[in-house]
Amino acid sequence: YPLRRQRQMCIRDSYISTERVLDNAETYSVAFESELCRVMIHGVLHYMGYKDKSIEDKNEMRKKENTCLLLYKAN
Repeated sequence: YPLRRQRQMCIRDSYISTERVLDNAETYSVAFESELCRVMIHGVLHYMGYKDKSIEDKNEMRKKENTCLLLYKAN
């Protein structure tokens, strides 16, 4: 993934629909804060070059999200 190999600053904007986060939290029976963290992590992973168009990519993305969430909750 490109940003791992280069020491360049990455400046991007993210827009998160809190209504969508709330809907997802209700759909998946998780706390709003947990879903918000997942959505933010998901966005950062995209910035890092991860994709989620194919089944394989989606599975890899979900594994990375879960790893990051566990690390976040551990701190």
